[in-house]
Amino acid sequence: MAAKFDVPNANGDLFSFDPADIKIPAHLNGRHDLPDIDWLVESILTQGQIQPVRVRKDGSTPVLCLGFSRWRAISAINDLVGGGKKAEKWSELHPGVPLPTVPMKLKCCYVQCSEMDGFIANISENLVRKGTTDLDDVYNVQRLKKWDMTDSAIAAIYKKPESWVRKCAKIAATEPEVLKAVKDGRMKLTAAAAIAKLTSEQQREKVKGDGPVEVKPKIEMEGKRFGVKKIDKLCASQETPEWAACLLKIVSGEWSEDKAEGVEGLEWFVQRWDKV
Repeated sequence: MAAKFDVPNANGDLFSFDPADIKIPAHLNGRHDLPDIDWLVESILTQGQIQPVRVRKDGSTPVLCLGFSRWRAISAINDLVGGGKKAEKWSELHPGVPLPTVPMKLKCCYVQCSEMDGFIANISENLVRKGTTDLDDVYNVQRLKKWDMTDSAIAAIYKKPESWVRKCAKIAATEPEVLKAVKDGRMKLTAAAAIAKLTSEQQREKVKGDGPVEVKPKIEMEGKRFGVKKIDKLCASQETPEWAACLLKIVSGEWSEDKAEGVEGLEWFVQRWDKV
């Protein structure tokens, strides 16, 4: 019998559902790259599910709002019921951990929230529990922007400068081949942001092959191209050039653009570089 919310519910009400009965909007769990959950499966098998997941309502259907890894873990546990090859392999890899004899129910706590609120809650929990990957952040920023969130609001969620948000948005708009190069570890985020303004064909040309992709960040390339004269012009128009030393380190290659994020004045410089 599929799970239904047939009566009004209040925040904090507890339920136990078959994981298969819960609607899973996987694209809203805040992760593009799913983490390993073997440790969580083992923990639930030995200690039980300690913390309920959070679910909201879509009509009368429960929708997972927070706790995707716990949902995955209990779904995986239920796949072990009755033995079989999966159960045998699990026992080999985790000796001494008891196998389930009956399917487990997923402990759930009802919350009243919107789809966006649930997504933001997932991001916050992921940042605390197990750090997200660079691509997780890129895709999450892209989705938050689809809800018309401002750069400052997104920056507050991540506790990052607005320049970081703009960089993620640029990377999200690059070609799939560029994103794959980042995922495969062939390319750094700063490099992906640096080629974001190139044409689609130029982007694909930059990342073709299987080796590391070396692309200098925008500031370093521009600094070497225009030299000291353009930098001096910018410095002269800035009342508090505290960032000047950082800028020189970026232009010389001593610092990456990432390392200097959040330095006072640097964001000002990045915004105005193309206008000088």
